Amino acid sequence: MSGGGPVPVRPQAQSPVVLEPPTELDGSVAVRTRLDITKIATEPALRKQRDLLLLAWEKLQYGNPDAGNPKTFFQIGGIHGWPYVPYDGDGSPNGPAMGYCWHGSQLFPTWHRPYVALFEQELRRCATSIAAEYTGPDADDYVKAAEDLRLPYWNWLENNSEVPTIITDPQVTVNAPTGQRTINPNPLSTFVFPTPPLGVTQLPNSRFGAPPATPGSRTARQPLNGGIPTMNRELAADFRTQTNNWRLMLLYRFRPNEFSFFADHSPPNPAPIRNPVFDTSLEGLHDLVHVNVGGAKGQMRYPQVAGMDPIFWFHHCQVDRLLSQWQASHPLCFVQNLDETPDGGTFLTGGAAVPTSPSYPLHPFRRDANGHFWTSEQARDTRNLGYTYDFFSTQEALRVETATAAFEKIAFAPIVDPKEVAPAAPVAPQQQIDEAHEEVHQAAVQFREKAAADVKFDDENDVRWTLVLPAVKRFQFNGSFTILAFFFNADGTLPIPSADELAATPGLKETRGENPNYAGALAVFTITADQAQHCENCRALPDIISGCIDVTAALERIGLITAATPADAQLANWQDGLRLVAVDAEGQAHALVETGQPELHGIVAGGPNGLEHYDANDPPVSARATE
Repeated sequence: MSGGGPVPVRPQAQSPVVLEPPTELDGSVAVRTRLDITKIATEPALRKQRDLLLLAWEKLQYGNPDAGNPKTFFQIGGIHGWPYVPYDGDGSPNGPAMGYCWHGSQLFPTWHRPYVALFEQELRRCATSIAAEYTGPDADDYVKAAEDLRLPYWNWLENNSEVPTIITDPQVTVNAPTGQRTINPNPLSTFVFPTPPLGVTQLPNSRFGAPPATPGSRTARQPLNGGIPTMNRELAADFRTQTNNWRLMLLYRFRPNEFSFFADHSPPNPAPIRNPVFDTSLEGLHDLVHVNVGGAKGQMRYPQVAGMDPIFWFHHCQVDRLLSQWQASHPLCFVQNLDETPDGGTFLTGGAAVPTSPSYPLHPFRRDANGHFWTSEQARDTRNLGYTYDFFSTQEALRVETATAAFEKIAFAPIVDPKEVAPAAPVAPQQQIDEAHEEVHQAAVQFREKAAADVKFDDENDVRWTLVLPAVKRFQFNGSFTILAFFFNADGTLPIPSADELAATPGLKETRGENPNYAGALAVFTITADQAQHCENCRALPDIISGCIDVTAALERIGLITAATPADAQLANWQDGLRLVAVDAEGQAHALVETGQPELHGIVAGGPNGLEHYDANDPPVSARATE
């Protein structure tokens, strides 16, 4: 790839690509359940869905000889970034600001929701076409399987985060309409980049950089560090602690105006109180999967081309599943009106500063052919997009739904103006509104407790110790990187290595899970500073992110705490025993990491007050009780 040459434009379909939910015969939305990919891969009753998933994925990747068609895998994957050309004619190809993504914004999870749904729509279209080709006694069953098929999720919070083999096996065997056949390569394991005449090689280097996307090459995971075995080891090493973070995020009672503290990894500013739960985010969990799966030179660690790796879609289906689970736990907390970024933060022209909001259009996902785009509010209920998740069949989830609907009916007047983002006029006495609100609260508590019970801490401690890195410089290593945290006992009995000595340890990154001093990781999923100059959203965001790591197990291993240590204890010399090492996009370890002043917090997870936290640096200051 070299400089110069025209910027190619994605061809616009004869009619715009519209994200439309599937329908039943009576015209209602056909809602089906998104399943765990391991179930589809292993359960005999789902064998036909497995066949169709693999065959449809292959067809979506390579079935259309025109890879410039907006309904192909390459073009949909490119919405996430490279080759940075407008999708289906949505926006100007020559503007200074490129891309569509909303990383670092409260719209991060809600923008990805219709994105994944668009991919699911086109996958389902391919599956329906293939199902119609079957003959014989199973033909109707394949048609039914295509109707039921939804994009599966990879639940990386379970099974030590090991990637299911159906996503990593180099080849797979399926029952196709023509009989049994082997697909090589497995379409879920890799994607082969198309070759010209797409024009993608004409993209000027100086403007966009050069991610690993050579025409004719394959996507790969951890290509420079041992491949799949290394990927699984690193995921397992880090997600024991990330599961703990997710449990805390479920248990904590976020207030209605605190959605952004949950949604994205930007520092909580302004935060009502110093609270480590606000430094944990859904986006932060998401970032670590991207970087661990990609490793050095793997596409998943590059935002520009992450959508080209098939695992991206199972990963983001899981992110959406967690968003849905959290929504049921916090039914009144959602996207707010926030001055986050200038308008025109993508291919769209503009410049006037406007807030993101529940009604902000999520380009390039068209709701119809008349210029209307999906919004966060319209995508708030996944059933509007034709899917749900298995936990919504529980009594607890149904109670949340019923209570929320009743509260909104009596507390707010109907929306008359469709431009309004939320109703505002109370239509019932305050006492009745308060009682309905309390029912929503109690229903959410019940669902939260049930959901959190399925997400176990990795030990028996109800007191969690959380290391907060409040101001991590986003562009300090010219791309995505991982911060590895190690704790040593600073009581003087054993020498403590310097950060430089630790960074020089051979195999430190790959074997960290076996290191007793290893506490956990925080990832920064980012483009380079130069590339950010062409992303208005990236430029508008602060140059820092925040995040936290559950370090309870590591502190206990080195003897700094026991299971009986109270959350308000002042841990002696913990700062002296902390070592941070960063690993960059090339796999190189660095001892100098800009993170802001690290903080250590004790969090009580349980008891009559729900969650309370204490600052281990200052005199103990209890956070507000959350229940």
